[in-house]
Amino acid sequence: MKLFKWMLILTVPLLPSTAQQAQKPLTLASQGSFFVGGEYKTMPANGRGAPGEITVNQMMSSTRSR
Repeated sequence: MKLFKWMLILTVPLLPSTAQQAQKPLTLASQGSFFVGGEYKTMPANGRGAPGEITVNQMMSSTRSR
C-alpha cells in the first residue's frame, strides 16, 4: 500500500503537463517519398486506354520526420 501511495504522489503532478501536450496539434518537419529501381515497359493500346509507358519492378518508400 505504501508503494502505491508513493507512486500516486509522484505521478499526479505529471498529469496536467501530459494533458496540455495532448492538446497541441501534430506537426511534421518533413515528408516525402522516393522510388528505387524499376524498368519502363511500353504498353500497347487496348480497348480500355491509350498506349504509354509504365514502370514495373520498383520499390517505393515513404518518409516522415517530426
